[in-house]
Amino acid sequence: MTTDKTNIFVLGLDPFNERMCETIRNSADYHFHPLLDPDEVAFAETYDVPDLLSKARADLDSFEEPVHGIISWWDFPSTSMLPLLRGERDLPGPTLESVLRCEHKAWSRLIQKEHLPECTPEFDVVNPDEVQDWGDLKVTPPFFLKPVKAHSSFLGFMIHSEEEWKEAIEEIRENIHHFAEPFNYFLERADLPEDIRKLDGRHCIAEDVIGGRQATLECFVHEGKTEVYGVIDSINEPNGVSFRAYRYPSELPQGIQDRMIEAAKKWAEVAGLDNTPFNIEFFWDEEKDKLWVLEINSRMSKSHCPLFAMVDGASHQQVAVMLSTGRHPEMPYREGRFPVAAKYMMRVYENAEVTHAPTDDEINALQRECDCYIRMEVEDGQRLDELIDQDSYSYEVGVVFLGGNDFDDVDAKYERLREKLPLELTPVDEEGA
Repeated sequence: MTTDKTNIFVLGLDPFNERMCETIRNSADYHFHPLLDPDEVAFAETYDVPDLLSKARADLDSFEEPVHGIISWWDFPSTSMLPLLRGERDLPGPTLESVLRCEHKAWSRLIQKEHLPECTPEFDVVNPDEVQDWGDLKVTPPFFLKPVKAHSSFLGFMIHSEEEWKEAIEEIRENIHHFAEPFNYFLERADLPEDIRKLDGRHCIAEDVIGGRQATLECFVHEGKTEVYGVIDSINEPNGVSFRAYRYPSELPQGIQDRMIEAAKKWAEVAGLDNTPFNIEFFWDEEKDKLWVLEINSRMSKSHCPLFAMVDGASHQQVAVMLSTGRHPEMPYREGRFPVAAKYMMRVYENAEVTHAPTDDEINALQRECDCYIRMEVEDGQRLDELIDQDSYSYEVGVVFLGGNDFDDVDAKYERLREKLPLELTPVDEEGA
């Protein structure tokens, strides 16, 4: 029986973000359908892309009502699957090639070097299977080394010495297949320049260390016009790699935000993005008044959904949903319950075993008491080194979303919550493990 609701399929629909979908305007007009499980597209040990696409196509083909849109808020491989699944059904969305210009870190840097040279650090492409001599690199230590396709800082290393370089190359060589093999599936199906086709997913990029105040611009392109609807500050841990918090709205000077916005619009044009959300991460070196592009993602950030809901009154899933059905997105502005909001990543820096993870009842009680959202990433009996897609320096055991009157207020709320959170960890004896 056909309903009057708009049917939106979501790659990796999870309970937490499904709840966020309820905050978008006119949410009752939509029916959100799961398309593959989050464990298949976000937390898998391996990604069998042909099998994932086959399952997704079967689910879509068996649906007896119209499919009005397909979206996702997860990173790769969802970002590259969407153009294929949408294209087969003539649904709005970006081309695979435009997505890969964002997702392929080396290709993205080469384009940035041509069109945004003032924002592009020195970099070099590295093949870990044919390691070039340390002294032949264009970059000098310290520099950052990472695969051309990964996320969550997976296999990302800060390199200070030749010894660290050799150790990182060895670890990358052993584990790069996790993203390289599925990424190559999409590269083989895209219309690529010959020089880019040679840089498959088993390559890495080494680039100068850039820094400063970090911010992410949430943007979209609709029928060739780019708009930026939010700027979020990223706060790092002391190691300079792991994130501590995301804060919305940004506290950067408006003039700096305007310069970032102009660069984001230029990128969307040269990358050929259209009918899609995307975000772009910048550093502002305040001392030199210099902007650097850190990374570009061809998707909206799920991490920012509760922040927009708390401050503006609707999750920015609203942008993805409207674009997926061919409409110009409209977001409310400052209609939320709080002037500011933040996401905190709860991190542990040594391996441990979870002897007690907060139960659903404990989490729900804390959420009511502290007026927040909590999502735990661990369970009883789990070792932290079993967590998937962690950065190279820490373990993310959970996240917390909080709103407040200002960021001092939110920080204080977070510290009180951490003291009350019933998470118990026992250090692991690595030598005896």
